[in-house]
Amino acid sequence: MAVMARISDVQRFSVHDGPGIRTVVFFKGCPLRCLWCQNPETQSTEKQLALYPDHCIGCGGCLYACSHGAVDIAFSTDRAQCAVCGACAVCVADARKIIGEDWELADLAALCMRDRAFYERTGGGVTLGGGEPLAQAGAAAALLALLKQEGLHTAVETSGYSSKADFAALCENTDLFLFDLKVMDAKKHERFCGKPNGPILANLDVAAKAGKEIVIRIPLVPGINDDGENLRATARAALRARAAEVHILPFHQAGRSKWKSIGMRYALGEAGSPGEESLLLAKRVFANEGLPVSIGGGGK
Repeated sequence: MAVMARISDVQRFSVHDGPGIRTVVFFKGCPLRCLWCQNPETQSTEKQLALYPDHCIGCGGCLYACSHGAVDIAFSTDRAQCAVCGACAVCVADARKIIGEDWELADLAALCMRDRAFYERTGGGVTLGGGEPLAQAGAAAALLALLKQEGLHTAVETSGYSSKADFAALCENTDLFLFDLKVMDAKKHERFCGKPNGPILANLDVAAKAGKEIVIRIPLVPGINDDGENLRATARAALRARAAEVHILPFHQAGRSKWKSIGMRYALGEAGSPGEESLLLAKRVFANEGLPVSIGGGGK
């Protein structure tokens, strides 16, 4: 039986998710529920209907396509009636999309291999992201094994939240971890991210002991994790992990519309981005510890 993975997107020719030109495979599903999540459509492992009413041209195609009585003439959709069958997603204006597609791993690997020439010329490869690849740990590990058989450089964007066994299996064929450390205090992490951070820190230690290249990433959210105590604790964790770099990722509101598109409430609608002074102070904390650090990643 073919091994399957549920994927929310595959982005080719990316230059922001590891070295060189890369293909990024976005796994659907994540155990965390970070209040600032920029990809909320990847939290659930289930397929979801995303609505973009601003794209609607009023053709009525979705109304006639839906056999479940979920769509009315004014574009609105009763999600309780929606079967997420995808019939209405034939919209020519892309006002309706189904998020989540099931792929055979062999087909995913073949898609990634199309750009081997670009990887070789630029030192690139394939990055698994999400969501959280560890939410589909078996499929993610199997895909990495297929990619390594082809000699590709592999990277994983991860929160690190999983069992040690699942993480260790993922480690085997991962060259680079882009490892998020969101909040260091355990209680605050559970409050803002929905889960404790004990498994995350334990798996960071697993990656370090395995000798993997690690880049620590911290999404800097004003009033949540931009205080000196949290930043210094993050720097200490990065040092213990022998991190190659630290990337400070400023919070922004670009993902806000995604929450609305899938019918989810967004709690940080009034939050602002960190100012220049706050970003420079954060950068200084890591630089003072001798850690190579950049704002936004991609350069020191």
